[in-house]
Amino acid sequence: MSPRPRRAVASAITIATLGGLAHAAVVSTLLTRIDYPLVDSTAGLAALAAGAFLLGFVAFLVTAHTRLYFSAIGSVALLVGVTYVELTSPDPQTVGELGGHDIVEGPFHVYHYADNWALLLSLLLVAGVAEYGLRRGYGPGADRLRNLPDLPLRRRTLAGVVVGVAGFVGVATVLLVQKSATLGVDGALVVFACVAAVTAVPLAALLGEGALVPLFLFTLVVPRFLLVEVFLTTDSYVHILALGLYAIVLAIVGLLETRFRARYRGWDGGAFTEHTNPE
Repeated sequence: MSPRPRRAVASAITIATLGGLAHAAVVSTLLTRIDYPLVDSTAGLAALAAGAFLLGFVAFLVTAHTRLYFSAIGSVALLVGVTYVELTSPDPQTVGELGGHDIVEGPFHVYHYADNWALLLSLLLVAGVAEYGLRRGYGPGADRLRNLPDLPLRRRTLAGVVVGVAGFVGVATVLLVQKSATLGVDGALVVFACVAAVTAVPLAALLGEGALVPLFLFTLVVPRFLLVEVFLTTDSYVHILALGLYAIVLAIVGLLETRFRARYRGWDGGAFTEHTNPE
């Protein structure tokens, strides 16, 4: 490795480390400013701070290494939003005891943020992949991207990106739901399949065909849906199954979009396919 790439890698790691430390510092400060009922040990606080660090580290590493901005901007927006809501909401209070365990009432925004860092990070990675497809395929700022392949992607690469990111979202959602609802193996597989499918369809449509509408519809519904799960945890996962049906809707919409654009707009896949029009 030549000196310049080494310096670039070192710089990216430094930026990512600073981003991770900033996230961990903010979360630790918010959790220790009061006697936070859900954090009853140093180990518990360290685990939450580590989750916040990983969220910030990976998000900033992606941005520093590739010049994809959505991951870092999204992580900062999440942190600022959680901080604002935490500071303007009533503090959690211990209101009683049952079976040797405290009964706690109140919002736990920063706790849920740090405890569910994996799902939040997976959504930021989805945003990063979408940004890559939009900038590489449609041109805005494509020349500023670094260390990323050109389009069209090889089928194996496309499948790896889509399956990897969608699978991460699915696994993170299963881990979240498992905290409030007991999932058997069958339930976990169903939740995973629904969430992974609804994530994979718009990413595959964008990276494979340049379809935009499935990604737009995904953005309108799925991130908000999962953020509600993060911050307002429910005791049932049945409603998550609706995302499986939504995945089918997105697939149909993507097919209709590509056919409509091909028939009425002369769309041949652009930079996303091997059949780019030389004109």
